[in-house]
Amino acid sequence: MTAFRLAAFAASLSLLSNIAAQASSTCPEEQATPQLPTPEQVKTICEVYKDAVRTPHSFRLDVYEGKLNAYLGAMCHRNAAEGWVRDKTVRDAGPWIGTYANGAWSGQYYGTHSPVLIWYSREMVAWLKENRPDDRPPPANPAPVPDGAMMIKEMYTAPGAACRDVDPDYLLATQ
Repeated sequence: MTAFRLAAFAASLSLLSNIAAQASSTCPEEQATPQLPTPEQVKTICEVYKDAVRTPHSFRLDVYEGKLNAYLGAMCHRNAAEGWVRDKTVRDAGPWIGTYANGAWSGQYYGTHSPVLIWYSREMVAWLKENRPDDRPPPANPAPVPDGAMMIKEMYTAPGAACRDVDPDYLLATQ
């Protein structure tokens, strides 16, 4: 009986690894080059708008939106030299229920919204470390998020697992 169970276990592992290989589709948002601001964009756009995007109350909405669009369009939120930090990988915002039939995967995504990769400004990282610590309980009365702290949510095609193994610097959000 032990040999039979061992053989069944090995067959199950083989089947599961084959299913996993079939399930891994290509990531539609993967790009051939890093999606980071160029040195020219850093000088001409990121530097010019980095303070403005952190003070939306200083502008009429249409003016602020123009500045924010330029900043995000140049990928300035992906500038590690300015202290921006990102999630390690794209993550789903809910379950994706898949079915393998006739040699192909199909499924339905039940997330609250599309899979995400979040970028955090230096100020947001400092606030999170102080008010949402990993190594101790959070403060009883957390400080308000400081003015200028930002989180940029990039959204990707479901399921997020399709992009999980891609270096996020090579992803271009389409949503």
